[in-house]
Amino acid sequence: MSIGANVLAGLLGGPPWTQPRYRDLADRIARLIADGRIAAGTRLPSERDLAAATDLSRTTIGAAYTTLTERDLLRPRRGAGHFVTERPAPTMSPLLPAAGPDADGRIGLTAAADAALPHVGAAYARALDRLPELTGGSGYFPDGLPELRAALAERYAARGLPTDPRQLLITTGALSALAIVARTLAGPRRALITESVGFGNTLHLLHDVARRSGGRVRSFDTSPAGWNLDSLAAALAETRPAAVFVIADFHNPTGRQMDDTTRAGLAARARRAGVPVVADETLAELALPWAAPALPVAAHDPSAILVGSASKTYWGGLRLGWIRAPHAMIEPLLRARTLADHGAAVEQLVLAELLADPTANPAARERLHRQAVTAMDLVREHLPEFAFRRPDGGQSLWLELPSASSTRLTRRAAEHGVLLTPGPHFFCNPGGERWLRLPFAAPEDAFAEAVRRIARAWQELDRPDAPTRHEGFGPLSA
Repeated sequence: MSIGANVLAGLLGGPPWTQPRYRDLADRIARLIADGRIAAGTRLPSERDLAAATDLSRTTIGAAYTTLTERDLLRPRRGAGHFVTERPAPTMSPLLPAAGPDADGRIGLTAAADAALPHVGAAYARALDRLPELTGGSGYFPDGLPELRAALAERYAARGLPTDPRQLLITTGALSALAIVARTLAGPRRALITESVGFGNTLHLLHDVARRSGGRVRSFDTSPAGWNLDSLAAALAETRPAAVFVIADFHNPTGRQMDDTTRAGLAARARRAGVPVVADETLAELALPWAAPALPVAAHDPSAILVGSASKTYWGGLRLGWIRAPHAMIEPLLRARTLADHGAAVEQLVLAELLADPTANPAARERLHRQAVTAMDLVREHLPEFAFRRPDGGQSLWLELPSASSTRLTRRAAEHGVLLTPGPHFFCNPGGERWLRLPFAAPEDAFAEAVRRIARAWQELDRPDAPTRHEGFGPLSA
């Protein structure tokens, strides 16, 4: 795997360069590696090629590469070039703590998910009143409850994407839907292409599917600034791609909304490569008031596959997702889906009730807006050194730390009773120590206390770490 001189030059940002130039160049490359935007094992351009692309001298490029080698970020190979040093992947853990303080006073901010609004309980009550409609039959709906598929089709049409209910397949959550799609599309020596920064559980899923199918995962450059379509084009050209996986609507963790121009460019590049785009729309309903509207990715490319979810919009305990796909893809997806289960009928009836409630979504968005504004104000007040871009939607802030210390900060914060997920969890390649996802889907007082504790942890970061205590599993991200 290699990165072209022109692509790297674009990532570096160009002049003005600070003196000494070789150190500035080395620092910029180091930041790209730390952020996972240049993957471990990548071969960097030759000194001559990068010099031509940046207008820096070959001597400057060589001195920068030497500096990075001394920092153990590059490994030179005689006759082959300079390669980014392999890094060990971070280990993750499997529990999900509560958003509010628990019995020990701990505040869990590893899950970007909120408590259910009253609308959810009311929808369950209405669904239970209708239970005789289901109990007279087998209760199996492998493709989904017809009423729910029709309601979701109407929702897509309202977003500018006419949809036949037969294009929809209901699943037990978005992650299950993504697993079904990935397993259907993956194959030996085929690449699943995805964003360099994304939802950690999805990234781990794609790596697992690729490993089991004899393929691999290849990332393209994604950052808070957006999606690098030139990097995507290079990934498509250098692999035998099976699909491109993206989060176009309120990207997790960056909160970005992909605009229609970028969506059209994404679709065009994938179409030329002959592969489908798989767009995770888990957060599509969680727009903040200032977000510009955009059409679904499938409106730009009819071959695109969309994955949706009820858990973030309504409640994490409502484990329902869905797949919207071209008619020709539904049968193979359904075959893969029925290997897992045959559907949760009562929950599907609950979601149908929620979709029919015109007040449910506005209430959720109103709460989200309050939480987002409060979160940004609290971070500015208590963590002024941390930078962030105002999210277009979603349930988190993506914080840029002043130093590469995300894992150390999460450990220190845990000593103060705040559970966080370190930045590397959200990176396809090793990296991410300068980033931290801060979910704000929590009670306001608990979140405010969490930010104050994080600020204290940050001030204490120069102290030696406390001895690690092994008390079983730690928190999992969601």
